[in-house]
Amino acid sequence: MKVQGSHPKQFIDSIITRYFRGSLGSKMMRKIIMLNLISIIGIVFILSFGCVAFYQSIFGLGCADFTAAILLVLNLYYFWKSKHYQLASHIGIFMAGTFFLYLFVSGGAFKTGPLWYYTFPLFACYLLGSKRGAIASLTLIGISILLLYINRDAAFFATYQKNFLLRFFPSFFVVFAYSYLYEYMTEKNQEELRLMNSRLDRKVAEQTIELNAKNISLSLKIEQYKTAQDALRKSEERFRDLADLLPQTVFELNDSGHITFANRMAFNTFGYTQEDFDKGLNALQIFVSEDRDKIMAYIQRVLSGEIIMHIESTAQKKNGSTFPVLVYPRVILHKDIPVGIRGILIDITAQKKAEENRRKIEAQLQNAQRMEALGILAGGVAHDLNNVLSGIVGYPDLLLMQIPEDSALRSPILAIQDSGIKAANIVQDLLTLARRGVTSKEVMNLNNIISEYLKSPEYNKLKSYHSAVELETYFETDLLNFNGSHIHVFQTVMNLVSNAAEAMPDGGEITISTQNQSVDSPLYGFENVDKGDYVVLKVSDTGMGISSEDMDRIFEPFYTKKVMGRSGTGLGMAVVWGTIKDHSGFIDVQSSEGKGTELTLYFPAIKQKKPKEKALLPIQDYMGKGESILVVDDVKEQRNVVSAMLTQLGYISHNVPSGEEAVEFLKKHTVDLIILDMIMDPGMDGLDTYKQILELHPGQKAIISSGFSETERVKEAQRLGIGKYLKKPYTLEKLGIALKEEFES
Repeated sequence: MKVQGSHPKQFIDSIITRYFRGSLGSKMMRKIIMLNLISIIGIVFILSFGCVAFYQSIFGLGCADFTAAILLVLNLYYFWKSKHYQLASHIGIFMAGTFFLYLFVSGGAFKTGPLWYYTFPLFACYLLGSKRGAIASLTLIGISILLLYINRDAAFFATYQKNFLLRFFPSFFVVFAYSYLYEYMTEKNQEELRLMNSRLDRKVAEQTIELNAKNISLSLKIEQYKTAQDALRKSEERFRDLADLLPQTVFELNDSGHITFANRMAFNTFGYTQEDFDKGLNALQIFVSEDRDKIMAYIQRVLSGEIIMHIESTAQKKNGSTFPVLVYPRVILHKDIPVGIRGILIDITAQKKAEENRRKIEAQLQNAQRMEALGILAGGVAHDLNNVLSGIVGYPDLLLMQIPEDSALRSPILAIQDSGIKAANIVQDLLTLARRGVTSKEVMNLNNIISEYLKSPEYNKLKSYHSAVELETYFETDLLNFNGSHIHVFQTVMNLVSNAAEAMPDGGEITISTQNQSVDSPLYGFENVDKGDYVVLKVSDTGMGISSEDMDRIFEPFYTKKVMGRSGTGLGMAVVWGTIKDHSGFIDVQSSEGKGTELTLYFPAIKQKKPKEKALLPIQDYMGKGESILVVDDVKEQRNVVSAMLTQLGYISHNVPSGEEAVEFLKKHTVDLIILDMIMDPGMDGLDTYKQILELHPGQKAIISSGFSETERVKEAQRLGIGKYLKKPYTLEKLGIALKEEFES
């Protein structure tokens, strides 16, 4: 084991402290050391004396020495195991006394036994205390004197001279008295010291209690301060977290206008860094220069106590870009004194755009309502005109069948029919304007329609008026198809080219292009184009352009700046608008005065291929076989024309002027097929009439006709069982084919 420290006492103290846990006084440690030293020295000397006794053949004394040594070893072992100091000390003193008494009686080696008595009072008083040590010492000397006088003549008893005894006993009592008095005074001093320590401990305890009370009070105050500081810190953290969570800029200014706080959104919005903030930023720096005087005036007004709900201004980022903002300021008061401003700054770019879009949508809505009102008017006129034109278009077919091929009347009759067809086309424009003109849709290709127009008499006539205008085309080779009305899309192309030519009275260039376009996100322009796949038609010119005042009115009917007598009816662009809406498409217009105009039309694309065109049938293929047909129409001329056509086609014709009369007729008669007009005023329309007819004759065959395109009521009637739909006015061929297909279905 390595010895700790340089002094033997430190080594011994470390051993004692290791084996005796807890707090030991210095005197107790000395007593323990003394007990161990006495025991160890005693064991060593007694064993040595035992060996000498055996050497001198004094076996009794040798055995006694060895026995005493063994007992001391056992006592020391017991002490180290049990830690019982008092008992071990008493046993040790008792054994030492017994051994000393034996030495006195036997004389010891060379008659030196009594000399050991001088050490006994020292050991006894020191180890047992003054009282117990005195008792042990007096008991030992008393027993020795008693044995000296009682057993003096015994053979085993050592003999001592009288002079020795006279000097020995007094000297023993001197040593005893010294040992007793020394220990007694030591104990007394220790007791006084203990009392003083006790008083000191009480005083210290009292002072400690008082100090603890003060410490507790101070601790409570410190804890309250810490709690207040923690609450303040948490409040500041909560304020900052809430401010950082807001999608607006939160700021604080001092009374000189310098920014003292800004949330995360402020840094993100304006592009400044923490380093910029630490160097110092003034509120005026985040506004455009032309607004800074106004902002400074607002700051002074807020600091003066004026309540300002909000301030609208233009903010400026670190990179110089600007954006519109609303500022909501509030004054910061400290002891009722204004010390700064706290507020929120909101980027209103989106609101401004939304407001602009709202105004645009309102304008579009107003335009749509105006167009709808005009369309309703045009639709009513067109409906009446279609009924009038039925005779002009239908009767010529009947007349031509009744006169010879070389008759002089054939030419004027064909002229009448051609005029009727042209008039029907004008009516078709009106219906397109009314959004009721698309009678049917078919798969078509825009490239083919444009090519067809460029070969038409209409285009040749346009070129004769505008010989200085050149036209270029750029077709996409794999252009997708779309569903549409051939006549309406053809007329749309014609109107767009005509308008472009009229915009260049001194000549110029027209460009027609087609392309496939996939719109992944809405396009914003004259109209908002939804996502989807489109077939796109673009017609651009290098003409005079369209002024901003005229831009919102270009699709109004009869709003035109064309040359009267040359450029048509004034419905051209209105027809374009109606056509694109009937095809669920969109229009975009881009124009710059003096540079030209570009119109872009978006038709929803389809993957379907265009079917092959049907060949025209001879009249023999759609002649009737004497079937009976009931014509229901509120217009007399229409009933007469259709009845004449039916007779010519070999059918038996009946006619009534209303839905109610048709029901009454069918209560008494049956017919093979009914031709129903969709709109009959007053009274039931075609749908309600057919519903009542089905109650009388379930599964009754019928076809429906109208001057308008197919409506939801027409489609509902077809779901109930009505077959073909005929658009007025119709020719003999169209009527015959429709009847033939219905009878064969």
